[in-house]
Amino acid sequence: MNAEPAALTGRKPDWFRPPQDGKALVATRVSLSRNLGGIIFPPRASEMTLANVETLLRHRLEELGDPPFDAYFPLTSADSLAAALLRERLLLPPHVLSGPSRGVAVSPGETVSAAVNLLDHLTLVVMEAGFRPDRVWERADEIDDRLAGAVEFAFDDEFGFLTVSPEDVGTGLHIEFVAHLPALVLTSQTDKVVRALSEIGFRLLPLAEGGAGHLFRVRSARTFGPDEGETIADVLETAPVVENYELAARDSLSSPAKRIVFEDRVARAVALLDNARLMSASEALDALSLVGLGASFGLAPTGAADLLFRLYFDLLPAHLRLSAGRETDDTERKRLRADMVRRAWNGLAGPRPEE
Repeated sequence: MNAEPAALTGRKPDWFRPPQDGKALVATRVSLSRNLGGIIFPPRASEMTLANVETLLRHRLEELGDPPFDAYFPLTSADSLAAALLRERLLLPPHVLSGPSRGVAVSPGETVSAAVNLLDHLTLVVMEAGFRPDRVWERADEIDDRLAGAVEFAFDDEFGFLTVSPEDVGTGLHIEFVAHLPALVLTSQTDKVVRALSEIGFRLLPLAEGGAGHLFRVRSARTFGPDEGETIADVLETAPVVENYELAARDSLSSPAKRIVFEDRVARAVALLDNARLMSASEALDALSLVGLGASFGLAPTGAADLLFRLYFDLLPAHLRLSAGRETDDTERKRLRADMVRRAWNGLAGPRPEE
């Protein structure tokens, strides 16, 4: 079951697809933080304790059968590059490094994962394409119940599930959705959305460093107080608000004052995709996002709308370095990225829009 993270390169997760109907919501993600009862939590546990926890949880995860975890990526010996690739695929939280008896079990298609001995003993994650919080929660809850029948979780009648971070105490549940918000970025309205979300207990986080590709995560922040049903209801209410902000921003790009600026930004992105010989990840992903949005205005080929989602993971730094299969310097990686983008861009079917 042990595997190397490099095996994930060249394929994208099943949950990562273009939004339906050209809108904004990409995927739904549920995470549950759990610790084992009567066992010291990871930050203060001995290496022997962590090893015993990893052995126990790996056995229990393998016994589940459904979802069929087909790979386990140990982080004990993983180098920083391999850990970075797992972070890029949302299989690890930001800033997690290798450590004793750490790892993550992953299902085919990466719709279910279970991280062992990170901040807590177990972090269960379920993801699906589109906006389906009820369905994703039901699947996570079913897996959680089966695990609870095999191990004892740390639980307090007053505080709920006990976790290392006070932010996770209670239900241990966080629900989030991934959204593509290029128009909000172009019209400089993301700060407004951040403020609005913070007032109702949500956070706006970049999917990749710096928000490359204009992809963001909208994450529920509260676990103590609201129960699972209330958290789901909050997400069901919040997602359409965020999507409507984005769609209104897209509509505003057609106004005379903004249209010429928008057309200029798309034209510059097209020129970059056509001609650049070196590209950083943020340059490539932002350009793909812009031409994808431009396609809905007739400013780029129709197929451009899907390019960001076809190439996203392949263009990220750790993915590119591992897929190269050899040592590369920064300039070589930028060249490889530009070549990959240009081939995909030039391969689009249909004529380019006329000047």
